[in-house]
Amino acid sequence: MSRTTDLGKERKKAALRKAVKRLIIVLFAAAFVFAVYQMRFEIANEGPSVWVADAVDQLTYSGGYPVAIDRSSQRQLASIGSRIAVVSEGDLSIYNSAGREVLSSRLNYQNPIAVSAGKWLMLFDRGGTALSIRMGSRTLIEQNFDLKLYTAALAADGGYAVVTGSNGYLAQMMVYDSNFNERFTWYSSENMLYLLSFDPHAQMIAAAGVSTSGGMLRSTIVLFSVSNGTELYKTTIDNELILGLHISADGEATVVTDRSLARLSKTGEVTGRASFNGEKVGAFAIDSGGRVAAALGDYEKRHHMELMLFDKSAKPIARAEVEHNITSMSFGKRIVAFAGDRTLLYDENLSLRKNLETADAVTRLVVGDTLYYTTLRELRRVSLSQ
Repeated sequence: MSRTTDLGKERKKAALRKAVKRLIIVLFAAAFVFAVYQMRFEIANEGPSVWVADAVDQLTYSGGYPVAIDRSSQRQLASIGSRIAVVSEGDLSIYNSAGREVLSSRLNYQNPIAVSAGKWLMLFDRGGTALSIRMGSRTLIEQNFDLKLYTAALAADGGYAVVTGSNGYLAQMMVYDSNFNERFTWYSSENMLYLLSFDPHAQMIAAAGVSTSGGMLRSTIVLFSVSNGTELYKTTIDNELILGLHISADGEATVVTDRSLARLSKTGEVTGRASFNGEKVGAFAIDSGGRVAAALGDYEKRHHMELMLFDKSAKPIARAEVEHNITSMSFGKRIVAFAGDRTLLYDENLSLRKNLETADAVTRLVVGDTLYYTTLRELRRVSLSQ
């Protein structure tokens, strides 16, 4: 009788152990599914293989930030998904979120320019003929053009556009889809093109150019349908040079010039304008909604600048005096201004929230809540949310 009872107890214990194991497996699976769901946008943006590799590095890699680098000729920082690319005159290095270098490649570009869009990174040689597009650590395409590249733009879906020289015209714009097939080419006979902007859904592209006639400067913006190259509108701005251009999903445009800020309707009509009243544009940034933060004034003469925030209709909504020489800005989750060895964070009332020391910074990049910057010897990372 006792043997039967002991056997029954053992069977119950074995069944309990199996149930506990199954429960643990279910809990781990649920936790994994929850983590994947929470990170679904990052996985979609990076690609599963990149995301898994970087997630493993986060757990196992013993390095981390700051990262030692040896790039005396640094030119630019750029994002490629959650990874960071350091572009120098002759080299490209890509680091993941754990700080591990996942790619080091020679660049045969004389004047490399990096353009980011989600998981894609475009590099082109301004004044040269070479262009490449990467995703993760892979090169998707390397392209050489017959004539010199002036500028290029990268769309959110991986499509892209370039402006090159042209035989018989001042410039030509070529637009490609994400499979690298040419959609259309447009030839400019009146304007030298130097600035391109896709809308967030890659349905439209705007080209900005400049011409002179009788001593007068004329800037022109032409908006096209990406699918077939149809011209949607053409508008001109006299005696002003376009510095920045943002196209919204409905075709409206935010235009920053050396003299003013303008908002254009989807038919190209000016619906809002704010003059800078003759003040020098020291730096500006346009957010994804078309709002603009700008640092205005001649710091060398006055030893201060005026920081201004404009809504998407070009109406000024906040201003503040700044006793720093702001040379560049970023406008994403927050307004970030770079001034010498300082990085300044402002809220939407333009109240100063943080004044960070970023000594010896050569290049800077804000990605979400994180600031990356390089010195001559290190790539550093600073959280902006703490």
